[in-house]
Amino acid sequence: MREISNYIRQVIIPEVGYVGQLKIASSSVLVVGVGGIGSPLVIYLASMGIGRIGLVDYDLVSIHDLHRQIIFSVRDVGKRKVDVAKSFLNARYPELDVVVYPKRIEEIELRNLLGKWDVVADCTDNVDTRYFLNEQCFLAGMPLSFGAAETFLGYSIFFDFTQESPCLNCVFKKPPADCPLGDCSVMGIAPYVTGVVGTLQAGDIFKYLIGIEKVSGVLKIVDERGCRTVPFYKDPECTVCSQLKREDKDRFSKNSPQYIEVEEAKSICRQRKAVVVDLSREAIACKFFDDTFPMKIESLLDDYLCIPKDKEILVCCETGVKAHVAAQFLISKGYRACFFKLF
Repeated sequence: MREISNYIRQVIIPEVGYVGQLKIASSSVLVVGVGGIGSPLVIYLASMGIGRIGLVDYDLVSIHDLHRQIIFSVRDVGKRKVDVAKSFLNARYPELDVVVYPKRIEEIELRNLLGKWDVVADCTDNVDTRYFLNEQCFLAGMPLSFGAAETFLGYSIFFDFTQESPCLNCVFKKPPADCPLGDCSVMGIAPYVTGVVGTLQAGDIFKYLIGIEKVSGVLKIVDERGCRTVPFYKDPECTVCSQLKREDKDRFSKNSPQYIEVEEAKSICRQRKAVVVDLSREAIACKFFDDTFPMKIESLLDDYLCIPKDKEILVCCETGVKAHVAAQFLISKGYRACFFKLF
């Protein structure tokens, strides 16, 4: 264990103290993906005094990684990311136990591996890997920190998988296989966004391990205007985590937006007062619906008061992913909202 005096600046925080620091020192975190988000995360995990850190990544360092993956340098190009990251961390903290897994997460026997760690951090940019990790962590009851970023937007959320905890599938319905959600090679990424997301994940893990704040189920959305939070609840119809009794389903349904098909959205608009909030890139819904508010999701989070509260709100986007987040946000503000996808 590293000297407690190394962390005196956080030990003197009343909520942390000596006992809290001992909890951190005896904890372990498995980080999946040592890229733009994983790089700052592992640096801060080591800096706060985590006792053991696992690194899962099969990839090699590329020159185009350097603009956002701050743990690497030009001399590391062509080397395995996990090996470079281990050397970087041990150069600063020689006593830190760093375990490397230079494989795809799907190639590892997770059932045995997860039991060796206290928290898993998902810092990947592959859609299938994210939902695979979510399902495996839920089945194992393993707390999961999720982070993702694209263009100027970042997302971070923690799941403790207690009875009332949502899972990743409750927050972001799994998009189609060809959806580029969070794939920076397709969507592009501003480098500072990944840094903020990794830092937010580090904060959630820190607070969870010490037990100073309930962090589960609160989605943090980051853009150039700042950081907002949206509370999420277990989706009573989630195919991954919802095994609820009827009375519990009724309770959670009040807090979760309903998904509808686009034809049902058209029918609702014809039959009663409803407003469509269109989050698609090219305001596609404006071509099919009359009373439409074309907005970016980051604008909606700041300017939602311009949306009438006396009408039902139907939120849409290309894949339904951002529409779900926006609908949940509006419900938390007292609106009646549901969501649908345009394709």
